[in-house]
Amino acid sequence: MRNSIANKNTAVERLSSGFRINSAADDAAGKAVVGKLTKDIQGVEVAIRNASDMHGALSVIDNAYSTLDQMLNRMRELAIQSSSGTYADEDREKMDLERASLLLEVNNIAESTKFNGRKLLDGTFKDIIAQVGANANESIDVDIEKIEGVRLGRYEDLAFSNNDFSQTTPVSTSGTTVSIPGWTIELSQVALGPDATAGSGGVTRSIGGFATPTDPTPNPANGGSVSAGDDYAPSNAGTMSYEFADGAMRLVSTSMTSNAGGDVIHGPYIISNDDVALSVGDTVSFNWKAANGADAFDVYAYLLNTADGSAIELLDETANGSTNWATSETTVTTAGDYKFVFISGTFDYTFGRALGASLYIDDITVDSASGPEVVVEYINVLDQSSATTAIDILDVAQEQVATYRAYVGALQNRLTSVITNLTSRSLNQTITKGRIEDADFSHESTKLVKQEILSKAASEVVATANKSKEAILSLL
Repeated sequence: MRNSIANKNTAVERLSSGFRINSAADDAAGKAVVGKLTKDIQGVEVAIRNASDMHGALSVIDNAYSTLDQMLNRMRELAIQSSSGTYADEDREKMDLERASLLLEVNNIAESTKFNGRKLLDGTFKDIIAQVGANANESIDVDIEKIEGVRLGRYEDLAFSNNDFSQTTPVSTSGTTVSIPGWTIELSQVALGPDATAGSGGVTRSIGGFATPTDPTPNPANGGSVSAGDDYAPSNAGTMSYEFADGAMRLVSTSMTSNAGGDVIHGPYIISNDDVALSVGDTVSFNWKAANGADAFDVYAYLLNTADGSAIELLDETANGSTNWATSETTVTTAGDYKFVFISGTFDYTFGRALGASLYIDDITVDSASGPEVVVEYINVLDQSSATTAIDILDVAQEQVATYRAYVGALQNRLTSVITNLTSRSLNQTITKGRIEDADFSHESTKLVKQEILSKAASEVVATANKSKEAILSLL
């Protein structure tokens, strides 16, 4: 009878909960398998949402590209129209007015195209990791190029050699100096200008043949602890290196130990081989991000005037953490020929003496107040010659947009395949989990009825036996 009651209770529990396994005692191995399946199913469902979100962001980008292509096509129509000799200058002025209006919207697209508050076409949507799996390293890397008038056309002619670090070879090395196309990398420490600490490390204080500028924030602090500055050599030099990471330049320092708590170690750094003639009012911009390693980062960048060594600061950032890609933009205040200098660095924020950090740089752009007609930004249709040039530049620009759209389309197709695969995976795992965990209602119902009958029969037998005893006792 005890077994009948226990079996009946088990059947009732399974029918009421819907599960065959309600505790590890019901099926220890099955419970373990169900736990792993549940974890993976939940992870896959989140991954599906992630992939769908990225697909949505790419759809926004593709729609922006489509709009951009339409505007470029209209500008090309205006250029073709203006190149005909049947129009007067007054007519061409009206055509150019529409072209200029379209250009404003081309540049506006980079600022206004967003998804979930993030700008997609301003050059900061780079090195984006889309987690599209339930496990580590199941991801897709997304890099979207910057879109603006000065970047569409033959923009390489406006800037200098390898301004986007797309050329990775040839490479030559001499000691700590590495040469790549357009740039020289120095894998050693450098100090930024004199400070009050007068460190005794004998750290180099020059770049490109001129003294380094003074860091406006030479002694960063963490609470009441203030850095001793950057003119001390580390007690353990560690390693300084570089790499081409996701189409960008990465300058890295690792495994360093500071001479005393709170030191700053600047280096490695990179300087452009070519100088660029800049005028007052020109704008210099680049994309950057930094990451802490063994401790905080302390990064700096400036324009080096090759005539007198004067500098225009471009970047000065320190933080104990990592950043997303951001755009730095500086307006030139003094005309001259300048080289670009970017300096990685690390700050012993914790004052525990461990050091190491990274600086990433990409897409260095010079926006002239009035540049040559090699990009969409500077074309016009005010005369036949300029209109003919504009046709050629717009052809190049449209080919660029077509290439960008092909990249986005390929990513969308990949994400669609990922979503399909994950959905199938989730479905089949859910079915498998159900086979192991879910109760068989017909079986459990039959079992419950059986146990009910057995339980009642046992009760009747006990009752009959008790009555028999009472009859015998009454006879006595």
